[in-house]
Amino acid sequence: YRGPGEIERIRAERDCLKKFREQVTAAKLLAGKDLDAIDTEVLEAIEQARVEAKAADRPTAEDVLTDVYISY
Repeated sequence: YRGPGEIERIRAERDCLKKFREQVTAAKLLAGKDLDAIDTEVLEAIEQARVEAKAADRPTAEDVLTDVYISY
C-alpha cells in the first residue's frame, strides 16, 4: 500500500524524462529549446498516426491473425 501523495512525489522526483532533461541540459549536450523541438515533433507524429488510424478502414475478420505469428 502507498501513503497519501506517494505516487505524486515519486513522479515528481523520479521521472526518468525529467532527469534526462536536467542531466543533458546541465552537461550542455542539448539546449532546452532543442528538447522542446523534439517533444513537439514527437507529439505531431503521434497525432498524425492517431488521425491516420481513425481514418483507416476497420479490420476484417481475416486481418485479425495477419502478422501475428511468424512462420518459417
